[in-house]
Amino acid sequence: TVSYSTLDIGEATAGSDYDTASGNLIFAPGDTIRNIVITINQDTLYEEDEDFQVTITPDANGTGSGSPATCTITDDGDMYDVSIDAAETVIEGTNATVTFTVALDQEVPGGASVSFTLDEITAVLGSDYSVNTPLPTLNFAANETTKDIVVNIINDDMYEVPETFEVNITCADPNATLSNGKGTCTINDDGIDTYSVSVSPVPVPNPVLEEDTTVIFTVTLDQEVPGGASVAFSFNDVTATLGSDYSENTGSPLNFGAGETTKDIVVNILNDQVDEDSETFEIIITSGDSHAIIGNDTGTGTITDNDYTVAFNIATVGPGPDGGRVNGVLSLDQVVDHGTDCVQVTATPNAGYRFVEWTGDYNGTVNPLTITNVTSDMTITANFIAIYTITATAGANGTISPSGAVIVDYGTDQTFTIDPDDCYEIFGVSVDGSSLDPLVTQY
Repeated sequence: TVSYSTLDIGEATAGSDYDTASGNLIFAPGDTIRNIVITINQDTLYEEDEDFQVTITPDANGTGSGSPATCTITDDGDMYDVSIDAAETVIEGTNATVTFTVALDQEVPGGASVSFTLDEITAVLGSDYSVNTPLPTLNFAANETTKDIVVNIINDDMYEVPETFEVNITCADPNATLSNGKGTCTINDDGIDTYSVSVSPVPVPNPVLEEDTTVIFTVTLDQEVPGGASVAFSFNDVTATLGSDYSENTGSPLNFGAGETTKDIVVNILNDQVDEDSETFEIIITSGDSHAIIGNDTGTGTITDNDYTVAFNIATVGPGPDGGRVNGVLSLDQVVDHGTDCVQVTATPNAGYRFVEWTGDYNGTVNPLTITNVTSDMTITANFIAIYTITATAGANGTISPSGAVIVDYGTDQTFTIDPDDCYEIFGVSVDGSSLDPLVTQY
């Protein structure tokens, strides 16, 4: 009779890896071999080779203590599973970090290594989140079944919609399965971030010339706004008048797409024929959404006039109040655009007067007159002078020079030379029937 029993020696465990066995083997006379049957238990755990022993003890008729037999249980290809938390949600500014737990479904003999990456979806590494747990590997000891991947959440002052990134894991061990290899983190905005809206303080071009067809004010957002933005604006007359000096081209509100940060407000500039001072109007940003902060809210356009007045008037030398007309009137104002020509003007003298010349901002005797390429206000005077007719005649036996009808300007002198024939002398001179006495040589 030989007694036997099983014995755990470290790796294999009675009751889970094999069934405990003990008893007596009875050898009949002539028997030399008897079998000990031990049940090996099937499990789904990934395991290394495991050993246990069977010890024997002979009865009093036997000799020796018996050598123990060692049984090695070899795994039949079981696998262990690796997984990561599927999803986490954090609030920017409230949560400084987010933690994803990587779990093994069993302790792995000899430990395990799991690789991981941080992958952008809509969140940006370095701007919205950053590495905390060192990349790229988690190393599990033989008795560990969970490890954490910690990711820093970066708080910014950008107004944003929810943004996501992924933590992806892999395991190169052929004995490992991956039931869930992806963890997704959603970062929600803290609800207090804002974006800024501003309008350019002056338009392009600046200054605004009246002949400019349009000018442009640019409205700028300091960031791209998720879902877009709507910005309302209005016009304000300062000294310019909407509808006569300028008019609306771009309508309010401006609607920004999700990727847009600038939009233009186009304003029509109206060219009139009025000589006037520079005039101003304003573009005022009136509202955005609840997350908008208005920066520079006013853009000012100053319209520089391009009209000039060319003023024509008259001046008279003589006894009368006026000696003529310009285009039939005593004075005439023409308003013309920069660089253009005025309408032709004719100086016409009244009876008993003659046109002398133009003076002022133009000097000359051209008549009719056209001022070309006007670039400033001008005042031009048509000068007239009264004229008189002296009719000079000589009697027989002498001459007077000049003779006949002589035209003389008001206030000027006229000299006549009288020559008697040979053997004659000047008997007398009369002017308008009156004799000159005593006789003079000049009158």
